[in-house]
This record gives sequence, structure tokens and C-alpha cells, in this order.
Amino acid sequence: MKKSFIIFLFSFISTFCFAKPNPEPDWFKNYRTVFPNSEYLAQRGSGVTAEDAKTDAASQLARYFQSTVSANLSTTMSSITTGSSIQEETLVIDEINVTSEVEFIGLEFTESYYYKPEKETLIHGKRSEESFSKAGRKNKSRN
Repeated sequence: MKKSFIIFLFSFISTFCFAKPNPEPDWFKNYRTVFPNSEYLAQRGSGVTAEDAKTDAASQLARYFQSTVSANLSTTMSSITTGSSIQEETLVIDEINVTSEVEFIGLEFTESYYYKPEKETLIHGKRSEESFSKAGRKNKSRN
């Protein structure tokens, strides 16, 4: 019993001591070197899960194509004077909404990467010039 416990403990500790950390993917530090603007539309997405990160990356890419921006700014000021004291209050509400709607054909994603310091999953959504051409040919053949 004692011998099997020691073996278990040794294997458990060695797993943590000798395990290789998850290496950073090439696109993590500077994705423009991996996905240059001349060849790709690419954006980084982040989220709690890989699926959240994909959704975020796709929404970042959608902003390239079509977006509607609405902005509202409202300010309310009130002042109350009683005797020798003045009480002022200012309330500023700044609201910006961005809406995008686009159908992506040929959108690809990198492998997800969990970035421990930020506790989030990162992924890149990309669409290459080649996939633009293929999507255009597919759309023409449907018509």
C-alpha cells in the first residue's frame, strides 16, 4: 500500500514538474506577420470558451464589411441652492451601439489558445484572398 502510494505521488508530482507548457502559437504575439494584410482579413477573438472566441473573432471581422453606428449623448444637470450652500449634480450618459450583419463564406479559424494571465481563450478568424475567390466562384455557380 505504501509503495503504491509513493509511486502514485511520484508520478503525480513528475507530471507537474516535467510537463511542457502549452507553447504560444505563432500568431499570438504579432498576428500580422502570420496573416499579412495583403493576403488576409484577420482579427483576434477572445472569450471564456473557444466557441465564444470564434464568435468574437467573426464579429470583429464583420465590422470590415458593413456596420451601423448609433451614438447618443445626454447630459442632465441639476443645482439646488439652500442658504449659503450650493449642491450640483451632473449626469452624463454616453451610449454607442455598433451593429454588423454579413454572411461569411470561407471563414477559417486558428486553433484556440488559452492565455493563462488573462484567463481567456484566444483564436483568430481569418479569410484569405484565396477563399474570397473560391466563395465568389461558388456564388456565381449558384445563380
